[in-house]
Amino acid sequence: MPIFDRYIAVDWSANNGPKTGKDSIWIAERGPKGDAPSLNPRTRSTAVAHIMERLDAAVEAGQRTFVGFDFPFGYPLGAASRIAGDANWSALWAAIDQEIVDDDRNRSNRFLVASMFNARLGQNGPRFWGCPASARTDQLSTHKIGACFSDVAEFRTVERVARGAKSTWQLFYNGSVGSQCLLGLPQVQRLRSRFAGKVAIWPFETDFERSIDASIVIGEIYPSLDSYDQSVLPKDRAQMEAQVRRFSALDDAGLFGKALSLPDDFFDQRASLLAEEGWIVGAGHKGLSA
Repeated sequence: MPIFDRYIAVDWSANNGPKTGKDSIWIAERGPKGDAPSLNPRTRSTAVAHIMERLDAAVEAGQRTFVGFDFPFGYPLGAASRIAGDANWSALWAAIDQEIVDDDRNRSNRFLVASMFNARLGQNGPRFWGCPASARTDQLSTHKIGACFSDVAEFRTVERVARGAKSTWQLFYNGSVGSQCLLGLPQVQRLRSRFAGKVAIWPFETDFERSIDASIVIGEIYPSLDSYDQSVLPKDRAQMEAQVRRFSALDDAGLFGKALSLPDDFFDQRASLLAEEGWIVGAGHKGLSA
């Protein structure tokens, strides 16, 4: 029997203004009646409002939902204590949420927040990097200059498994995910607050696949792990549609629980992954298919 009734995949964006089409937010959904039309909201606030509406409907119908966002849910081990003063993912999320300002027109202060966090990380620590010249400060450079990744790594464990995944420290330039993370985690915090008591964050609050009891489970996805229909444009839309279909197919085959589990090769790191770094759905499970 499948774990979930409904699957939502969200291609996130850190755009500085409302945008549709390529390199913007795309939301795909698959439910008991098949695929819903994919949506391309212009702003982050509009996207989250839509997701809330869909989750409200699912909860009302007694349906369980998995929601995947394609940005990192954690930082490399040691980052949380330097930024938030507590070696815990939830403390880091709260610290980011407290500082980020992101209005209904997609105007945000993410570069200022990254600069402030760099001051906390210290001159000999890891660094957020990458920004337009106009956003450069004494603490934030346009390129990877002055960063030291000896005590806190540049990449999370899972990013060394998921080929091609970018570092959470990179905020700007092609393929970067750092800005999406800074602007995405506060929105997931909104969902946690809105659906308190009904939602769990994977893998932190579910112990990977061991305690997936909540009506809503929200996790990190990386669409580049899977194939997609290249005839569908833009690529962002195609990848999200492929994700929800794949999750549904895996679940129907009794394999989605395995995709949510920690691969055996990393069991010795389970505690640190659950405390800070997180994981990507399906990463490290070679050959897993429906």
